[in-house]
Amino acid sequence: MNGTAVEFGGDDATVLDCMILGFGLGIDTRGRARPGIRHVGIDAHSGLHVPGGFDIGRIASVHAWPYLTAYTPGVGAGSEAAAAPLRRTGYGFRVSNDVSGPADWFSLVDCFSYGHVQGYVLHNVSNVTLIRCQADYTSPDTGILGGFFITGTSAYVSLLNCTGIGQGVDTITIDTVGNSHGHATVSVTGGRFGGGIRVKNGRGLIVGNEIFTNTKGVIVEAGGGGTLIEGNVFEDITDPLDIAASVLGTVEIWGNVFIRCADELGNMVAVADRRGLAVGRGGQVALRSVFSGGVYGDVAGIRGHLVDGTLANAAGALVLQSRRMGVLVDRWQIHHDGHLQPMVDNALDIGGASLRARNIYGASGVVNTSDRAAKQDFAPIDDALLDAWGGVSWRLYRFRDAVEAKGDGARIHAGAIAQDVHDVLAAQGLNPWRYGLLCRDDLTEPTGDPDGSVRVTGERWGLRYDQCLVVEAAYQRRRADLSDSRITALEQRVFA
Repeated sequence: MNGTAVEFGGDDATVLDCMILGFGLGIDTRGRARPGIRHVGIDAHSGLHVPGGFDIGRIASVHAWPYLTAYTPGVGAGSEAAAAPLRRTGYGFRVSNDVSGPADWFSLVDCFSYGHVQGYVLHNVSNVTLIRCQADYTSPDTGILGGFFITGTSAYVSLLNCTGIGQGVDTITIDTVGNSHGHATVSVTGGRFGGGIRVKNGRGLIVGNEIFTNTKGVIVEAGGGGTLIEGNVFEDITDPLDIAASVLGTVEIWGNVFIRCADELGNMVAVADRRGLAVGRGGQVALRSVFSGGVYGDVAGIRGHLVDGTLANAAGALVLQSRRMGVLVDRWQIHHDGHLQPMVDNALDIGGASLRARNIYGASGVVNTSDRAAKQDFAPIDDALLDAWGGVSWRLYRFRDAVEAKGDGARIHAGAIAQDVHDVLAAQGLNPWRYGLLCRDDLTEPTGDPDGSVRVTGERWGLRYDQCLVVEAAYQRRRADLSDSRITALEQRVFA
C-alpha cells in the first residue's frame, strides 16, 4: 500500500462516488481551494489529506475504513491476531496548512474513520467544522493514539455531534495556542465519546456530551484556563473531572450529570479565589437583580472564608451575605467545625414578630451572658416590683392558631399574659417598659413597592420568661422569708 490514489491539480475539483483501495494515501487535495469530496470509500494507510486551502471546502460521507480486510476469514475483534489486519498505520483525515492556507471555512460532515491510529487531525486550521464525524478502532486498541486532535495555531474549530469509540484514554486532544488574535477556543458539543477529552492548551467549550467507560472524563491541564464544562453526562468514569490546580479558578463547571462515577467532585460548581493565599479569602457567588433605572446589583451572596491555609490543617467557613446600604454585608457563617454563628456579636436575631421560628430543639439549655464585666447598676429586686408582681396570675390557655388547625386536639399551655403583666405593673405606678420583662413589636407585611417598604398590620406582645421566672422566684423567696420570720416570732412567744 504505497503512493497516493488521487491528487488535486487545481481549485474547485470534485471527487464523487469513488472507492479507493490499496494506497499509502487515498486523496490529497494539495492545498487547492474549494475542494468537494462526497460519497467516497477509502482503504489506505492514511485516508484524506487536506494540506490547506481557502474558501468553503466541503467534504461529506467519506469513509476511511478497512474494506480490503474487514471480511477476511478470521479477522475481527477480540484478539491481537484477529484485530491487527483491521488497523492502518496513518490517519483517517488530516486537515492542515502544510501546503497553503489554514483550510479556512472547511467542513467535514458524516465522515467515518476506522482502525487508523489517528482519526482526525486538525493542525493550524481556521473555521473548520466537523459535523457527525465518527472515529472507531479495534479491540484490543493496540497502537491507538486518539480520535480527534486539534493542534498548533488552530482557531474557531467546532466538533458537533461527533462520536469516538475505542480511541484510547483520550478520544479528543485540544492543544492549540490559537491564532494571532489569541483565539483558541475549540467547541465540542453534543458528542458521544468512550474516552477522555483532554485540554492541554487552548480553551475547550465542552457542552452537552456523553462521556463514558473510561478512567478520565475531561482533563484540563495548566494551559487550558478558560475552559467551560457544562451539561455533560459522565457515566462509569473513575475520575470525571481532572482540573489542574493552577487553572481551577478559570474553569467554569455547570450542570453536569454523574452516573456510577467513583469520584464525583465535578458535581459541584468550582468558584476559586485567584487573589492568592490569605486568611478570609475564598470563592464567592453573588446573586443579582435589577434595581431602579435598570441598574443591576448584588442582592445577596455566599462566599468561602479560608481559616487555615496550611494543607495538613486546611479549614474554611461558609459565609452568608445580604445587601444593606449598597454593599454586601457578611451576616452569618457556618464555622469550620459546623457551628452557626453571626458575623457580628450581639447584633442579629433569629426570627421576628411577624416571622417566628416555630421550635428550637437543643440538647442543653440556652446560655445567656451573665458576666459581671458586661453589667452595671447592680441593685436588689425592690419591694415595689415584687409587690406589683404579686398581682400577676399564672394561667392555662390554648393558642388560637392551634385551635383553628387542630380543634379540640390543640394542647393546653401554661404561662402569663403579657398585657396582664403590663397592666399589673402600671397599676402599681411602675413603668412596665422600664423592665426587660415585656416585649411589644409591630407586625408588618411588604407593600410590594420597589422601595421595599412595609405596612403595619398589628402588634404582638411577648414575655421574656427567663426574667419573669427570676422575679417570680424573688417574690416567692420574699414570701418564704416573711413566713419564716412570723414562725420564728411565734416560736419565741410560745417558748418564752
